[in-house]
Amino acid sequence: MVAVKTLLFWCVFGLLHASVLAQAGRKQASYGLLETKVQSDDKADSVQQFFDNADACMDADRYDSAEFWLSKVGARLELQKPSVFNFYYHSRQAEVFYYNNLLQLGRQQTHRALQIAKQLNDSFFISDAYNFLGLFALNLEQYEQAEKYLLAGLRYFPQNKKPKYLLPLSEIYHLHGNVGETYVKMGHHTKALLHYDSSIASAKLHHATRAVALGLISAGEVLIELKRYDSAFNYVNAGRLMAQKYADNDVALIGFGHEVMVHARQGNKKEAYSLAALGLKFQKEHLMNPYYSLLFMKKLANFYALYNDDKQVSAVQRATINTEADVRRRNNIQLESVLSAGLTNENKLLLLEVEEARQKQRQNNLKVGFLLLTIALLLLGFLYYRKSLKQKLDMANMREKISRNLHDDIGASISSLHIYSTIAQSLLPNEPSKTIELLQKISHQSKQLMENMNDMVWSMKGDEIDAMTLSTQLKNFGAELLTAKNIQCHYDISDEAFKAFKTFESRKNVLLIIKEAMNNVAKYSNASHAEIQVLKAEKRLSIKICDNGIGFNAAEQHQGNGIKNMSARARELKGELQVVSAPEKGTIVAVDIPIP
Repeated sequence: MVAVKTLLFWCVFGLLHASVLAQAGRKQASYGLLETKVQSDDKADSVQQFFDNADACMDADRYDSAEFWLSKVGARLELQKPSVFNFYYHSRQAEVFYYNNLLQLGRQQTHRALQIAKQLNDSFFISDAYNFLGLFALNLEQYEQAEKYLLAGLRYFPQNKKPKYLLPLSEIYHLHGNVGETYVKMGHHTKALLHYDSSIASAKLHHATRAVALGLISAGEVLIELKRYDSAFNYVNAGRLMAQKYADNDVALIGFGHEVMVHARQGNKKEAYSLAALGLKFQKEHLMNPYYSLLFMKKLANFYALYNDDKQVSAVQRATINTEADVRRRNNIQLESVLSAGLTNENKLLLLEVEEARQKQRQNNLKVGFLLLTIALLLLGFLYYRKSLKQKLDMANMREKISRNLHDDIGASISSLHIYSTIAQSLLPNEPSKTIELLQKISHQSKQLMENMNDMVWSMKGDEIDAMTLSTQLKNFGAELLTAKNIQCHYDISDEAFKAFKTFESRKNVLLIIKEAMNNVAKYSNASHAEIQVLKAEKRLSIKICDNGIGFNAAEQHQGNGIKNMSARARELKGELQVVSAPEKGTIVAVDIPIP
């Protein structure tokens, strides 16, 4: 397997942009502009300029700013109609989602772009969309699907002269490079080399020096894995020198890393150390994309480890940790803006459908509008929690996985709510009773989604300064749940003991065990008093939820899903749950969990 993957190389140069002016004489309708918009003669206020600004922001890694300009584009377009501008809008939106790791949302946008491309019958647009779909599949580790999409992109890419488009699209060398990376992931190194060579040849014809340099370095890395070190050195060295010549410093830095590994694999320790020092000097002298710096430093760490140079390994790892922390802080800030604007644009498509129905049934459709407003508020609530989310560096990989799951859940919930609202809209004139049932389902699902998100976001916050404590979380929950049942509750909770639980899963399981027990008190106990204890007993966390209610025969009564769920969560925490109860003697739920 290739030690340092070249996926980032191809993702970056495969989506590089340079502004291309529109051909004169195009009709407004062919680009999908809203007819009600007054078109300005000022280029700074044109849709074309908005796209150019968005591309420039993406080149500078400012995806929140790019999302701002794409939102302005979306306000000018009839997004439901197939048009050139609508294709670019969905394609660029997918790219913003791609760089912010919102892979499911990005893939959804790309499918929309592909549908528009097929309606326009434009083979270049179709090829570009398949290239994006291949990249999303590649990052989701769906390699066979990535191969299918990327090869489709190659098939659709015309061999004739490419016409002048408004904005840049994927070139043939981007597709070959991405296919090569896919075959590297699949372990087909010979196939990967063929596509890398094709990418290099095509990039040379287009005078795309950065793409040529990246192709040479990527091919060289594959040759290293094949132990063809002389050929690997020639490829990597040529790529590095070309990158330096044309001031593509981040690419040149990666070339330094691979050359170091070639020398190391050949046993040329002195040359390898010398080249590593030159690479570090080069890194300090030039402003670098942090992602390329991380790849270089990881490569150096592997190199120094070959020679058991613990001092150098430690120094490189410290620098890597600091850089990763800076990158994640910056990405979190951008992610909040991108996700907010992106989901707002997703809602725009729903609102357009609602607006069409409102013309026929305006008064009744106010209910649907209210539900859409509820969804928007729910999303804003998620964004508020997402904004305050900070994880420590050692939990970064888990946070990325959790974040992706959250995005998928929200997307699925929005789709479900949209289906319900569409059905309700169609049933409203003739079957109002069924419409009310659907509206109740939507309201219940929205409330449940909000509560689930609150629990998940709180569990992820850990012991950050602004995180709500366990005692506050439970008291707030109890104030809403138990007070309505006239149940007085006493809380004895050690927040310090709970802070030992650092992971998302452990924090969530503890919280949900207690909340499930409190729900049972409210629903079944008929109690007037309850007590919640969360205390530290030596190296274990002791949880007790007691009430003075009617109780039940624990030995005879069949366990419901609530108790089964609590038992399962306790087992995940390597603990035990015990329920003690008798008729008219109340109930005690006790959980004993080892503290990590």
